[in-house]
Amino acid sequence: MKRSQKAQIRLYLEQVLKKMINNSIIFYGQFFNFMDIFILKLTLSILDITSKLGGNFVARYIEIALKKMGKKIFFSKMFNDVCLCKKISFPSRFETKFCKALTLCREYVLEEKPGEKKLFSDPKFSDKIAKLLFGIAHAFLKRINRFMTKEDHLPKFVQMSQSKLLLYLYNNLNVCRKKSLPSVWKMLQELKFPSDLFKLFEQVFRESRKNVKDLQDNLLKEYVKEAINPIVETIEKNLYAGKFDFRDCSKPLTVRNYVKQIIMGLLNVHSELFLLNKTLIQSVFNHAIKVVYAKILSLLVDVPNFCINAAVQTYIDVFCLKETFKLYTSDESKEVVVKILKLVPTNSFESHKRLMTRLISDFEKGMQPYLAVFHTEPPLTDGVQIEKIRLPLGPSIRCPSYELKISIKKLNLN
Repeated sequence: MKRSQKAQIRLYLEQVLKKMINNSIIFYGQFFNFMDIFILKLTLSILDITSKLGGNFVARYIEIALKKMGKKIFFSKMFNDVCLCKKISFPSRFETKFCKALTLCREYVLEEKPGEKKLFSDPKFSDKIAKLLFGIAHAFLKRINRFMTKEDHLPKFVQMSQSKLLLYLYNNLNVCRKKSLPSVWKMLQELKFPSDLFKLFEQVFRESRKNVKDLQDNLLKEYVKEAINPIVETIEKNLYAGKFDFRDCSKPLTVRNYVKQIIMGLLNVHSELFLLNKTLIQSVFNHAIKVVYAKILSLLVDVPNFCINAAVQTYIDVFCLKETFKLYTSDESKEVVVKILKLVPTNSFESHKRLMTRLISDFEKGMQPYLAVFHTEPPLTDGVQIEKIRLPLGPSIRCPSYELKISIKKLNLN
């Protein structure tokens, strides 16, 4: 056959494929057929050429299908899910898409018919497919990361604070890690891929699982920052409210308002956690109380001296905080409290003992409904320890640079 004839056949096939893709005829799990080519009554040599080209088309189709899965995986119906607070919408969609991708590879590529090109015999093609599978998980994590870093914003009609959104996303990743990923792993084993290909897909799975855990840790850090930092930032302002002067102040009449504001602020955080994820209450509050005490210590260290009334007032305030959050006071927090109390002169406490006892008792009676929340044993924790999450805290957090250590070293998935 002449070279010009081969070029015409190639051009024809390319036009057919392009037309089918543009008309959205190719979808997940649906291959085109070559009936339009066969009815041309071509010779065997030309059919052989078309068969090879057909193999290339199949390979290209697999790439296009997996790319589409990665690009469109969680962009549609995103805001509706957030409005309805569907805790498992993201993970279920992730699981469905990933399983479809694995089925596509198994059904239409591994089960080659006689005479068809064995695509996975080419290591480069196998690596490319592994990258695209990894891209599905990447698209999922990237979407969540964009909401975490506020690169994407919820529409105005969605009434949800940033802290609640972070908890919502955390819950989705939790379900993904504990339910969706094990289901994907089970399916990967059931499909019985050849050993070389299974090892490659296993690596994709393990890397995806690790990145899910890393992003989940990031979300928790961001939630703590979003929920706790506003409370901590107001302590200094409220500590000196009314031009309070530690060197010369009036006799204590009650526990100061900054203590009550800390309690009310943390009460809002507690109710949010209790509603959306009870298992985080212990770990979040252990961290929050430590941060609150550290802030108070940093402020009191700068006080040059305490008058008698200021010393009594400070002791009452710190004592009431310590009693309120005693169930959430870690060993580190206790050490900070000891440092705070060492700053306060105690030589006049004996003469003011009755006053201090009365003020503390009045505080406990007046705040009893609120204190009952913090004096109730917290729900069982899921073992999360915020202090052990070694990730930066601040707006510079970004999704990890996803890399898969296969023959292609770096993934260009952004």
